[in-house]
Amino acid sequence: MSALTFLHGLESSPDGFRANYLRARFPEIQVPALMQDPWQRHRLLLETLREPTFLVGSSLGGLSALLLARDVPERVRGMVLLAPAVGFHDAAYRTPEVLQVVERLVIPTGIPTTVIMGRDDEVIPFASVTALIARSPEPDHITFVPVTDSHRLHSEPALQAMIHAITEITGVCPKQAGTDV
Repeated sequence: MSALTFLHGLESSPDGFRANYLRARFPEIQVPALMQDPWQRHRLLLETLREPTFLVGSSLGGLSALLLARDVPERVRGMVLLAPAVGFHDAAYRTPEVLQVVERLVIPTGIPTTVIMGRDDEVIPFASVTALIARSPEPDHITFVPVTDSHRLHSEPALQAMIHAITEITGVCPKQAGTDV
């Protein structure tokens, strides 16, 4: 099996809620510590993720996954994107440099992808994520799962959608949280 890697968001870490939630279900998951700057993240991931991997990217981690898929698609076996940072409500992040990149990103052909997005996301505009899917070369091959939740995606339906998507894309069944089997 290829590696499974979780890319955390801007205000999270390898010890955050989602990283621990995933580790409890997929003990083999890699969770690198990533810096806040998206370009530094990208350089680090290009240097360290050398083998094909399945990516689970949350918010800025979703943007990182998309940049990897754009630049080294042969290293990306599949993606689960959780409210990927492809647009921002906060004007501080809508710089010309960032907008030029995110508005051109697509989900490449041949990379199985599920996108999970909260309908009430207060950080990433819902329309930015649906636009990403629409401008991708094969939007009908992308699974889009809108859930009633905020950007955090901590509701039970959002977490179950994430586990289901990872299982579907990787073929790996999660272990039951809290068991050693």
